[in-house]
Amino acid sequence: CWKEHAKQVFRAVEKWMDAGFGKCWFDKVAYASELKRSILHFHEVRYEIGCLVIMANHCHLIMRPLHPFQLEDELGSIKSVTARRINMFEGTEGSLWEQESYDRIIRDVKHLYQVVQYIW
Repeated sequence: CWKEHAKQVFRAVEKWMDAGFGKCWFDKVAYASELKRSILHFHEVRYEIGCLVIMANHCHLIMRPLHPFQLEDELGSIKSVTARRINMFEGTEGSLWEQESYDRIIRDVKHLYQVVQYIW
């Protein structure tokens, strides 16, 4: 079944990311701070941030876009600003982020609790 295969792949990728595989830009305090600044910049203006954690090579966050803003646009903006700043500091060019953001819709209080516990 395709759906079960996709879940298995997602779990494997998540384990690799949590283990610190790939570029670990956010191991550097300055870059982690830049990501946090970018995430919180439009908090309570374009979206609400419930919680977040910045890992060495990715982050987890709960974000609720405020009308009329769209989740994809806001995540894209955060990724773009962060990548530009880190590329400027590093003297490099190009994408910093994977294209997939693994976003999920939180449908009820139980799911919200599970996601908050995972991020914690």
